[in-house]
Amino acid sequence: MKYFIDCGANNSCSARIFRKLYDTDCEYHIFSFEIEPKFSKFFFRDIPNLTFIQKAVWIEDGTTKFYRDKKKMNAGGSILFEKTSKNLNKKKPIIVETIDFSKWIKEKFKKADYIVLKMDIEGAEYKVIARMLAEGTFEYINKLLIEWHWKKIGMTEEAHQQIAIQIPVPVEKWTGLENANEILGSDYIKKLKKRSS
Repeated sequence: MKYFIDCGANNSCSARIFRKLYDTDCEYHIFSFEIEPKFSKFFFRDIPNLTFIQKAVWIEDGTTKFYRDKKKMNAGGSILFEKTSKNLNKKKPIIVETIDFSKWIKEKFKKADYIVLKMDIEGAEYKVIARMLAEGTFEYINKLLIEWHWKKIGMTEEAHQQIAIQIPVPVEKWTGLENANEILGSDYIKKLKKRSS
């Protein structure tokens, strides 16, 4: 079986980008993790073969604080208080569910599956990846597409590299939200709103 695990799915643009660039025949089942409540409505109706999970990818099952973006409709919040962003509302976080991501992968999949993992989780990737490395979870992963956030959480480049060089699978920079308009069309947000209404 083929799977695309979409961590930090935002307004569904990453699932749509993956389909357009890598999976036009819908061979992959997509698991989309997104904790921003205002984005959940964009994952239904027109994305086939997709499971939406409204939990934060993390290192334990439970709950945590989520600091939302105050202004931008498509900007990412974070579960990390230390993430620097002039728009994060750190005075009024909401409580969100978390999932032990490494455990979930081991319980959900087989090593024979083909898994493309995408991470854009606003700085939480370092703790999640460290847990995956410690538990051998990358034995289940075939490729990692990632947006790194070391500069935004006060991490040094050296500390970033100490984690990054340990990843035992091919790693590519995720094309990212900043390219969504180019890939999906400049009016894709307008279309999403219309479909979800």
